[in-house]
Amino acid sequence: MFPDSVFHVFSKRGLEDVLHALEEAFPRSPHCFQHRDQLIRAISLEKAAKENKVFT
Repeated sequence: MFPDSVFHVFSKRGLEDVLHALEEAFPRSPHCFQHRDQLIRAISLEKAAKENKVFT
């Protein structure tokens, strides 16, 4: 299984055909974090995210 960061990099670089091929070969489970804010909430980093612009 590829981490979501791999999908994010391909998406940002415009490699949509690679992204679609990976999605077909290695579908993400419904339990994957789709957005950074979901991860921040899941590990209770809301305060740190507000204080540090790196998270946002």
